[in-house]
Amino acid sequence: MDKAIVTILLTIAGIVAAVLAISAINPTIQQTNSSLVMAADKMNNRVQSQIEIIHAAGELSSGGTWQDSDSDGYFDIFIWIKNVGSARILDEKESDLFLGKVGSITRIPNVTYATATYPSWSSSYETGTEWGQANTLKVTVHYNSTQTQGTYYMKFLIPNGISDEYTFSM
Repeated sequence: MDKAIVTILLTIAGIVAAVLAISAINPTIQQTNSSLVMAADKMNNRVQSQIEIIHAAGELSSGGTWQDSDSDGYFDIFIWIKNVGSARILDEKESDLFLGKVGSITRIPNVTYATATYPSWSSSYETGTEWGQANTLKVTVHYNSTQTQGTYYMKFLIPNGISDEYTFSM
């Protein structure tokens, strides 16, 4: 009879120990699983997001004089960027734009965050109402003074870290 009681107590102790071990390990497994799912989602978004800068041009004539082609009173550089990925790009206003003559490149803030300083940039959709697959975004960089002729470099970086670079002359 003593052996039966000891066997029952050891069995119960083993079950309790197993339940406690599972209870202690389970939150860690769930947290790891959640982290892996988030990392996979982030990676999936990066893989599906791709942009390509198609063209850039400034408001200078071939003779190097300013032409206010959009009649806004500011010197502008126009940049067209195509979404060549399969994902819709959200919050393009949160993107980073780096632009300038080679050797003098600066980060230019979106007009939403520029607090009336220049240069700043704004954007509009060439097609559609969002920056979806195969749609083109027109970025307009506003300067309060004429920019000079030369070779310019730009880099556009969307919020998830995907970027494209472009060099152009005007």
